[in-house]
Amino acid sequence: MPNFTQNIQKIASKLLSEGTVTAVIGFQDSTIPNIAAPVIVQKEEEIHRLSWGNHCWVNLANYLTPETNRVGIVAKGCDAR
Repeated sequence: MPNFTQNIQKIASKLLSEGTVTAVIGFQDSTIPNIAAPVIVQKEEEIHRLSWGNHCWVNLANYLTPETNRVGIVAKGCDAR
């Protein structure tokens, strides 16, 4: 099984380091069982917070605002539509 967390972290790190995006909206592990919490990462040092698993069910597009500029988002297929 592919390691989605590592792939997400690698891509997010590249996008932030190149200046393509100013932030990445994704999921992080939560202290609440069976729930992944939304997280906004703005620095490469924070990339380790991003994770992916079976409990990533929140639609992160809800965190986008009209003022949002150059933000990467970890979107599931159903949310990307």
